Amino acid sequence: MLKNINYSFLQKAKQKAKALVLGVMLLFFAGGIAKGQNLFTNGSLTGTPGDSQVPTGYSLVYHTNDTSDIHHPGYHPRRVWNSPAVPSPDGGTWVSGYGFSATSGEQFQQTVTGLTIGEVYTFSYYWANTSYNTYTTPCVPNMSVTGMTGMTNPTTPTADFAWEQYTVNLTATSTSATFVFGGITTGASNPWGYMSFDGFSLRPALILTNTCPETTV
Repeated sequence: MLKNINYSFLQKAKQKAKALVLGVMLLFFAGGIAKGQNLFTNGSLTGTPGDSQVPTGYSLVYHTNDTSDIHHPGYHPRRVWNSPAVPSPDGGTWVSGYGFSATSGEQFQQTVTGLTIGEVYTFSYYWANTSYNTYTTPCVPNMSVTGMTGMTNPTTPTADFAWEQYTVNLTATSTSATFVFGGITTGASNPWGYMSFDGFSLRPALILTNTCPETTV
């Protein structure tokens, strides 16, 4: 009887020890990711609101994106948001752009460096439809990247200023990667649509595997 009790006690102790080790590992890795540097320059898209311009750290690729805030799209006085404007959870200014059709829209870009080939990174950002005046066709992001694999895009439009965060894991195939940001329409191309982006983040991914060592009690 005593032998059985001791065996049961040892088994429970062993299970608790394994759970404690796993918990410490989770805290360690989660803490490391939380403190990991965002590889984007000016990921918050902080800049001076204005038409046909993007914040520091970014450059225009196709047509002319705008830096916007709650007052006006691209801070153009003749443009009026169709819904009450609210900033993304990242706060501050954001970048807006037109979707011209189901295959084309305004684009801007940034190149990040310091990647490790074969490593997995988590890319995330906020996005929303932000229509103004007659530019009301719903849009979705149409992001692309060179130097990494695994990019996907949302397929369902948001309501106006209903900011959503999209997250995807990417694998580095080079030590640098160029991200091209933009959107496309999901309906008729006339009128165009207008959407916005904020809070770009690229950090080492937290990948957990069942590697908890056996603990001898």
